[in-house]
Amino acid sequence: MGNVTDPFGPKATLQLVRAFEENLRHAPRGRLTLRRVYLLAGIARLRLPHRPDRVEPRAVKRRPKPRSLLTKPRHILKAELLKQQQKYHDDALR
Repeated sequence: MGNVTDPFGPKATLQLVRAFEENLRHAPRGRLTLRRVYLLAGIARLRLPHRPDRVEPRAVKRRPKPRSLLTKPRHILKAELLKQQQKYHDDALR
């Protein structure tokens, strides 16, 4: 993505690449390099319009979850969990 000194529009870039797609696909080998140069030059000219009130948030959107990382194989942790649940149910029945 672009930065402050050289903003460009990823969507416009994708549109330009898609517009050139057929041209590049059917280009003779001798002209392919030249057409790639035209495509890259077109991408280099793309600029976002000046949007003075546009700001981007720089914060983490999600809170960290109170879960531990999966550090053992899943089947081992699943067996341990089932064992703990069984123990809990056995203690509750007594």
